[in-house]
This record gives sequence, C-alpha cells and structure tokens, in this order.
Amino acid sequence: MSRFFRHISRVARILSTILLTIISHFGQPRRRKPGHSRLPKYQRTKFRLPWRIIALGLALVFLSLMELTLPSHHPVDAANAARTMQLPLSTQGSQLLDSLGRPILLRGVNWFGIETDLHAPHGLWKRDYKDMLAQIKSLGYNMIRLPFSIQSLRASEVSGIDFNIGSNRELYGKSPLEVMDAIIKEAQQQGILILLDCHQLNDQRIPPLWYGDGFTETDWIETWKILANRYRNQPNVIGADLKNEPHGPASWGTNDLATDWRLAAQRAGNAILAVNPNWLIVVEGVEKNVPGQRLATHWHGGNLEGVREYPVRLSNANKLVYSPHEYGPGVFNHSWFSEPSFPNNLEYRWEIAWNYIAREGIAPILIGEFGGKEVDPNSTEGVWKRRLVNYINRNNLSFAYWSWNPNSGDTGGILQDDWQSVEAPKQQLLQGLLIANNFAPNVGVAPIIPSISIPRPSFPPGITKPMPTPLPNSQPRSIGQMPIPTPSRQPSRSVAPLPPPLSNSTPRSVAPLPPPNLLTNPGVIPPLPAPLQSSNPGVTPPLPAPNLRVTPTQVTPLPLPSPLANPGLKEPLPLPSPSATPRDRAPLPSPPPDTNQALREPRPTPETSPNLPNPNLSTRSQTRNRVSLKVVPNLHSDWQEGFCIGIQVINEGSTKVEDWELTFQMNQAAINNSWNANFQPRNRENSQSSKDYVVTPLDWGRLIEPGQSRHLGFCANKLGSDYKPKQMLASGH
Repeated sequence: MSRFFRHISRVARILSTILLTIISHFGQPRRRKPGHSRLPKYQRTKFRLPWRIIALGLALVFLSLMELTLPSHHPVDAANAARTMQLPLSTQGSQLLDSLGRPILLRGVNWFGIETDLHAPHGLWKRDYKDMLAQIKSLGYNMIRLPFSIQSLRASEVSGIDFNIGSNRELYGKSPLEVMDAIIKEAQQQGILILLDCHQLNDQRIPPLWYGDGFTETDWIETWKILANRYRNQPNVIGADLKNEPHGPASWGTNDLATDWRLAAQRAGNAILAVNPNWLIVVEGVEKNVPGQRLATHWHGGNLEGVREYPVRLSNANKLVYSPHEYGPGVFNHSWFSEPSFPNNLEYRWEIAWNYIAREGIAPILIGEFGGKEVDPNSTEGVWKRRLVNYINRNNLSFAYWSWNPNSGDTGGILQDDWQSVEAPKQQLLQGLLIANNFAPNVGVAPIIPSISIPRPSFPPGITKPMPTPLPNSQPRSIGQMPIPTPSRQPSRSVAPLPPPLSNSTPRSVAPLPPPNLLTNPGVIPPLPAPLQSSNPGVTPPLPAPNLRVTPTQVTPLPLPSPLANPGLKEPLPLPSPSATPRDRAPLPSPPPDTNQALREPRPTPETSPNLPNPNLSTRSQTRNRVSLKVVPNLHSDWQEGFCIGIQVINEGSTKVEDWELTFQMNQAAINNSWNANFQPRNRENSQSSKDYVVTPLDWGRLIEPGQSRHLGFCANKLGSDYKPKQMLASGH
C-alpha cells in the first residue's frame, strides 16, 4: 500500500511540473515572425489568460491529489484513529499495530450493563443507543470495552430499555445477544472499536476463577468460540478480554490446573484463535499466588508479576495483550496510599506489577479499567489519578476508562447522573490522552468496514438469575456493578418508571450444555449447563455462594460456575474456599433498575457469615380471586451496619394478576433505598419505629401474567439484631 502511495505521488509531481512549465511557457512574450503584424493587446490577453487559468487549476488539482496520497506525520485524535487505522490489529514488542504495521493506541471507555440481569447496556432507559455511541465518539474515544456474562447471552429477554426513544425501538423483541449485535454494528458505522469482556459468568457477581457459579471451563471456552465465530466478519470487534479480574485462589505460574489462570488463558486464547485468527487475546492479571512476587498486595486483575518467568504462550504470539486493572483509594484505601513515599511510590509499584512487560518489549499493555470520582489535586484519589494519566501518556499505553456509566457507585463515570451531561473535570483530565501522538497517520481515506448480516439465533426459553447464598467478605471491592436501584420514598424524588418488561421472566429449569462437537451453529449460544437444572419446575436452584459485602449509599435520583481440571471433562473440581485476604471490588447481584445510581461494594468490616432470612420467608401468598403468588426473598449482602435483599414475586397461577401488594414485618431496620416498587411503612408518621411495611408496584409493574414474575428489593440500615424481614405475603387480584 505504501509503495502504491509513492507511485501516485511521483506521478502527481511529474504532472504538476509539466503543467507549471506550460504556465511559464504561456507567460513568456512570443517572438514575431518577420512580416507579421503584432496582434492588438486585448486579443493577446483574450487568448492567453484562459490557458493560464486552466493550467494553473489543473496543477493545483494534482498538487492536492499528491498531498492527499502522501502519508501524514501529524498526530490525530482518538476519534479519527478508528477511521484511519487498518484492521485487524496485531502486536510487535510493546506496540499495537494496524494491518499496515503502523503503531496505534486504544483509548476506550467501559459501557457496562449486558452482564447484569438487565441484559442490556445501562442508560437506554434515558438515551437512544445510537446517540450514546455518537457521544462516545465525539469525545475522542475510539474503543468500547463491552462487558457481558455467559448467563446474559443465554437469556431471551432484556429490560431497562425505553423502546419509545428514537432508535431504541429497533431493539424491541431482541434477545440480549441480538442487542449486543445491534450495538456492535452501530459502533462499526461510527468508527468505534469493540473489545468484548467476559465480565461475569452469571449476571450477579464477578467470580474469582473462570469457572464456578454453575458454569464449567468448557462453558466459558465454548461461549468465546461461538462469539469469535459470530463476529469473525465484523472487523471492529478487535478481541477478547478473556475473564474479568481473576482473584482469590487464582494463581499464575503454579501449574495447578484448577487455579493457574495463565494456563486457562492459554487454553481459551488458542481455542479462540483457531476460530478467529484476527482477534487480540487480552489477558488480565491475578490478585496474588504468584511464585516470587515482590509486592504483597495487588488489585484484582492487577498482578502481572509472573509474566516474565511464566508468559502466556499462544499459537500466534503477535495477538497477545496483557491488561491490568488499577484503582485509587475511592475504591479501596490500600496501605500504599498512606505510605510516607506516596505518591512517588506509585510508579515503583506499576513498574513491578505490570509495566515492565511493555518496557522490556514482551507485549503491549492495555489498562482495562481505571477510574475514580476525584480529580482534585488536593485529594489523594485526584493525585493518584493524575499520576496515572501522566504515566499512561509518557509510556504510550492503551486504556479503557471505568466507566462511561454514571451509576458506578464508587467511581462515577464520564457521564453525569442525567446520562447526558459530561463530567467536565474528568474529561478535561483525560483529554490530554485523547490528543495522541502514536495513532495511525491520517491518509485521508477511511477503511471500509464491511457490513454483515448477523444471524438471528434460536434460544432456549429465557432464564432469570439464580439466587445465591451470600458469604462474608473482608476484601476490598470488585468494580462490577449493581444496576441502578430506584429510590422509592426514602430519598423522596420522583423518577420516571421504566417500561414494563416485554417477555416472560419466570425462572425455568435449563437443559444441559451440548457436547462441543454439537455446537455447529455459530449463532446459537448453548443452553445452561446441567448443574443449574432444577427438579422443581418454575424454581431456579441456588448457586454457590458469592463473596459479597455492601454498604448502601444514598441514591441521588436522576434529574429528568462447576470447575474442570481439564477442558472437556465433566468431573468437577472442588471450589476453593473464599479467601479472607483483602480484595478490591465485587459487584452486587443486579436488581432491575428504574434508573439512578448503582450500589457498589464499599468498605465496611464484615461480620460472620450471614444466613438467609428464615425459610418461612419463601411462602405462598394469600389468595384473592383464586390468584396464587409466591414470594422468594434473596439476601444479597449482609454487613455490620446494613444489608440488601432482593424479592421475587411470582405468579404461579393460571390467571393474570392486574394489581398486587406485598406486606412484611421488619423490627429493627430502616429502609434507606429501594428499587422497582414503592416501599412504605404502614405507620407513616413514625416510619423509623414502624414494624410493618406495605409494598405496592410501580405503574408498569402491576400486571403479572401467569408464569411471570417481578423483581424488586431494598437496602436498609440495621437498628438492632432483629433486623431481618419476616412474614412476607403477597396478594393480588
């Protein structure tokens, strides 16, 4: 291609030289032959001037063509980079290269939501998805790290989308995977790259390993293979971030097949490249358990100390990218933020933990997540963030900022709570990275990303999230997210409700995963694995216990898997016991939102392992007009000062419920925030001492068809030891 440009520019120079010679020739006075009379001056001018103008114009045209065909050495911003870089991408040493061998940098944001039980990117209850993508591009970002969960891709329904807003009507009736298709295709049209991120296995929490929560290693790898095949002709999908934030028992370089994340990444990465050799394979670090590691503590996914001695070995080494996550004290106040050497100790840590990989030319570094609320240079978090941004700039590192969403509770986002306005201080700080100096040169011609027809998959019936049994956790938070609980009456501001869910959301038993050799349809995500089957139709069985710990934050309303030692084997390994060492961030299970700010796991000291509410909480309701409703509570998290609980109201009858009401008793707790229903103390004049609560649905949630359910919940402050809700009864008519 560069040789072609040189030939074109050479021809343009020759033609322009000829034309300029013609111009100069017409500009010289002509000698008169003897005997010829001199023409009048006006006739001479009339004859020569048009030729000069024409020749000069042609010369300028060729000169312009010459300039357009010559590669420019001027930097371009990140938004233009996606249009000028030639795909697919590869690596060489510490650099990411486009297909012409030109160094490029990725400047991305994380737009989360598909991995939650909404099964769609958040904010579409407020915005047109095409407008959202256009705004991302307009601010200078050229990539979106798009989280998903395996469970979400196997579901058949989405929620949290206002289908009456603009282009969102195109998403009506689509499955989560088809919604992801639409996001990706529109990103292609707008010149935005997509990095897929297996953020969770189920839609509730980030597991420590690549299996668990009812999913096997085979499930994980097969899902990646299906996605690699599905998007192999969609070139703006550039790669696979294999697993978000391995932590706890996850190790690196131990050769333990049950825990060595490096070996699992090799197995998955090579399986993906066998299907789609164009993708980048993005491998995050672990938290600990690395032989010879020098730093005692790391963020989840931030420990890549073992790469030098124990590298990931792929079938194509030029597709490997390492990806640490890095956060400040707003997520968890690690000891190094209060050391006397702070902030000068930060770069020392970054070099040891992960940047030596780029500095020594082993592989490129993509910081897959970093973010925080503060940018003020007088705050510890602001100092940390400014140091990291400067470090990224000086070392020419790629990144994806956490997050685009404003509803990341401990980091906030690029957007404000109205999902429209930009957090100016954050964007101004990042803007220096978006005016990059190592993007592909602008050759004036955008690459044509071919449009493809994504096959419409045929899915098994939709599933709803299984109900976990929580365990305590003494670790710092993992930055997943809990979708936007809607403030009810506790913070008293009205919020426009979401549209009603479109399809059946009753939990169902699921079929086992077919053997890998049966997965011949690239457009079909296989059904859930056998461990999630239930002998009781209509009830989703429990999953292994998540490590959850949450402090409810005041909600500000918006202004407008079983493991396998070896791939392919079905013999489960024992799941490791939860670690009691510090960890960073773990997401709450995700209640469907009405809007607003998500809860993220803060930093209280946990108590002993909480128990679920009394089994009698899962009861048959009172019946009116022969309507049967079932109430299934799920204690999401329980810590020293408070707790959060999700509630599922299921219509197991044969007639629809047009309105319903839930009552319960709670002696020593006060609700501080709730979602998807109105929670009111029966004694409104003395709500703090009230023991009885009445819950009524929002307008869109009144109707429950046979076999459908409604999900709601609340968080509360503990006022004593007798805080758990009891005697939950639902009645409908």
